[in-house]
Amino acid sequence: MLLLATSLTEADSFWDYQYTYRLKKDQAVKMTVLKPDLKGERQKQSELIFRWTLYTDGRLVLLMQYEGFPTQHILERGYKRDAARLYLRDDYNREDLRSYLLIRFVEFDPKRRVATLDLMVKDPQKRVHIIFGEHKK
Repeated sequence: MLLLATSLTEADSFWDYQYTYRLKKDQAVKMTVLKPDLKGERQKQSELIFRWTLYTDGRLVLLMQYEGFPTQHILERGYKRDAARLYLRDDYNREDLRSYLLIRFVEFDPKRRVATLDLMVKDPQKRVHIIFGEHKK
């Protein structure tokens, strides 16, 4: 039992930011991502908006918009099918140095019609700042 608790603690410390959202259908979350430009002089501000729009047959349709580009992901509970990855910076060729955000589908409550989503951010170079938004109707 001690080994399990240790591995969970190590997994939690892997992420720089973690946040859990419980959203109803079409309830959007708006976030701000602050990142320096390539020279590190000015902060670039980007907006991330996400919401889920459909849950059927154990699958959740997640809509995201980042820097004006819309994307759609179909998430289902299971290994490597439960999360959508979004790279926040594209100035690194090495995968281990890239900042990214992961939205993971945790569960769906059919009685309340609420989806639980975990949002996690990995920023190895500590160059991204996230301002977490609240739910918007």
